[in-house]
Amino acid sequence: MAPSQAAAGILPAVRISAGRCLVSAGLFTIVLCFALSVLTIGRQSPWQDEVFVSSTAWSMAQGHGPRLSVLSQYPHSGSPIRFYGPVSFEAAAALFRWFGLVILPWRLLCLAGVALTALAGTALVRIAGGDRWGQLATALILTLSGAISNFLPGRWDYAAVGLLLLSLIPLARLAAHDGRRKIAKLIFAGACLGAALGSTPRSLTLLAALLISVTVTALLFREVRRRLAGGAVLILATALVTQTLILWPWGLTPFSWFAFVRQATRGDAINATAVMGGRAWQLDAGHHKVALLLFLALLVIAACGMRGRPEKGLLPGRVLLTLFAAANLAPMLIVVANPLSQSPYWMPPTVVAAMCWFDWRLLRAARLAAVAASLTAAILLALVMKDAQLVTATVLTWDRRDTAALTAFVQRSVPLGSVLYGPVGGYFYPVEQAGSHYLYTYEETTPGLVSEPHANVSEKLDAEICGHGAYLIWPQADAAIPGAIGDRRLNTVAAWEPPALGPRRDSILNRIGFVGDKYGYPATAIYRLGNKQNCH
Repeated sequence: MAPSQAAAGILPAVRISAGRCLVSAGLFTIVLCFALSVLTIGRQSPWQDEVFVSSTAWSMAQGHGPRLSVLSQYPHSGSPIRFYGPVSFEAAAALFRWFGLVILPWRLLCLAGVALTALAGTALVRIAGGDRWGQLATALILTLSGAISNFLPGRWDYAAVGLLLLSLIPLARLAAHDGRRKIAKLIFAGACLGAALGSTPRSLTLLAALLISVTVTALLFREVRRRLAGGAVLILATALVTQTLILWPWGLTPFSWFAFVRQATRGDAINATAVMGGRAWQLDAGHHKVALLLFLALLVIAACGMRGRPEKGLLPGRVLLTLFAAANLAPMLIVVANPLSQSPYWMPPTVVAAMCWFDWRLLRAARLAAVAASLTAAILLALVMKDAQLVTATVLTWDRRDTAALTAFVQRSVPLGSVLYGPVGGYFYPVEQAGSHYLYTYEETTPGLVSEPHANVSEKLDAEICGHGAYLIWPQADAAIPGAIGDRRLNTVAAWEPPALGPRRDSILNRIGFVGDKYGYPATAIYRLGNKQNCH
């Protein structure tokens, strides 16, 4: 055999072997990412949005109704159920009934939502004709960006988005020439859509995007019009019935829920734009550089794939997914004050829309393969580096993130059943696990749900102190104690010091970029609170 013939026979084998190695490496990265999340998620510090759900679910599990236990001094705060829907709160309450107020089960359930989003997104790319590299890139990006980088523990966002992407799968199949309507799958898709709508009002932009993308795709492609329209009608009807059944026990209907959300959003000066009665619009790219770069890179990748000119039969599905991403992003840019921060809601549809055009054969023919591959690699590298920072910070401060140590500290320091005031998020789990009650120093909730915007905090504090006695738990280094409660701080009852870092760990942590709660729990003190005037 001539050398040239031998080389020709070897090269395909080498390419196949290299391809298998890349696929194996990608799958290993996905498994490793979830494994690291499972191992470290229990050591992440509690934070504001998580406590918003957990304190409400904990109150429900104890039979006190759907109210934030940390705001029990404000009994007329709007119910989170009326704004967000009951799905996430009911799920968390069920876990707390089974396992008690334990961090890990609820956070793992939210992490499962990331896996659901990655699986559903990958399936959509495959249905729309994206090749195996596009599918692998989709799974990697959604896993890396959801499991660690932008994954804040205890949020239901990815679960809601994953459910909605599941509802899109049958429609993507119907947009294919060989797609057939299967009633059972369409009904299941509608149930998933209804559950997503019962999870968060942010799913409304995704619902609007689904309606727009299906309508426009049906108008553009005559061959899929009838079956796509019929499938969409069945899915939407099932979704409406499902959401109605979910809301019915709470005295709500989809229409009354929407009316309440619309009214409450007008009072949300934090998340809503001026169009909705909130603050001015801004990208806030300074805090979300990776998200912005990822978005721009995805736009270029999608443009490269479109120039590859795919087969005509693949166009309806790809157009459907592209319109879905664009129609979801447009209203978000109008109504959300800081859209980059809401990456769970815009990133998965955008990734799916870009990667469904990723066809290596067509990209090579159009001489755009190098551009698409380089940008995909850059996205993955940026996410891996960000994930590495977060995991490294968690591992280096592992012994400073032990909730059990703080729980024991609270148990030793105050009588069982005491009331402890503290910062937002902060010490909710340790205090409640110790058998005491954790309260915020002011009414902190979704702005549209605030019941007493100008409440007299001093009177509420005095009533609690005179009625039961109370304490304050606060980081020792933080002097920003609100005036009303700071004025009532008396002697220090006890102090807790986290394990020392040591110069080597401290040096490494200083070199790591911004990571929330990078150093774990801070040095903490418990103070006795007293009324400056005599109680009557």
